Amino acid sequence: MAKKSIDKPEYSTVCALLRAIRLKARLSQATLGLYLDQSQSFVSAAELESRRLDALQLREWCIACGITLEDFSRRLEEALALQHVQSKPKHQKKKAPPQRGGVR
Repeated sequence: MAKKSIDKPEYSTVCALLRAIRLKARLSQATLGLYLDQSQSFVSAAELESRRLDALQLREWCIACGITLEDFSRRLEEALALQHVQSKPKHQKKKAPPQRGGVR
């Protein structure tokens, strides 16, 4: 059975970005909740990965924070690409083979 998006590691990036745009807009969770006609706990749950937002709720969140859904999407793609690059194993230098013939 496929994982729900809320259970995927990438969802943490989505929630971190939601919080980042709210903070950049200098909005408290309570104030953003008022803009969204929701409670502070709704905003908190979304940022803490306990509540998913649908596309329209995400759009409203973005508008309330002064950005477009398109801008959010671009930032998300950049963050996910960076996350992908950082999670790739780095090439390790091969260790030199042990020297044959020890010290005389």
